Amino acid sequence: MPLERDEVEYASTVTLSEVPGRFAENFKLVVTQAILIWLFALPGLLIVLFRSRIRVHAPFILGFLVFSFLSVCPRFYFREHYFILFFPAGAVVADAGFDGFLNLVGGAIQDFGGASLSHLLVWLSLAFICFSSDYISFIFHQRMSAVCFTGAIPFLNRSKLPNT
Repeated sequence: MPLERDEVEYASTVTLSEVPGRFAENFKLVVTQAILIWLFALPGLLIVLFRSRIRVHAPFILGFLVFSFLSVCPRFYFREHYFILFFPAGAVVADAGFDGFLNLVGGAIQDFGGASLSHLLVWLSLAFICFSSDYISFIFHQRMSAVCFTGAIPFLNRSKLPNT
């Protein structure tokens, strides 16, 4: 029985010349699916480094960020699901960026309600992640997807269905 592409890929090694391309390709997919979080994470990294109030926590935050990134790197495959380990550290840095954003436009935000806006942005980020995913049509249409992929209705024994 021939090996599937994924089985061969799991058993193969990645050359050093392939590492940057693999990282760029998969990181781009991860960033585009959570763009609102990463838009706050980039300035958040600068805020962690340069704002005196947060700089006290910089060694922990940067260590968390570095070691989370290293957890994405086993054997340099950089598969999309590996980046799940990087999201908590990215969220911490994004929170610093969002805090900086609130301080930058503080007066206008206070009139609107800062807590309400932060909740709104969190929910918008989560909604964007969910609805930008390629798998959303599969989640919403599982029955139709099962028919298309297997020719059968899921969770029913085909032998018990009458012939039509």
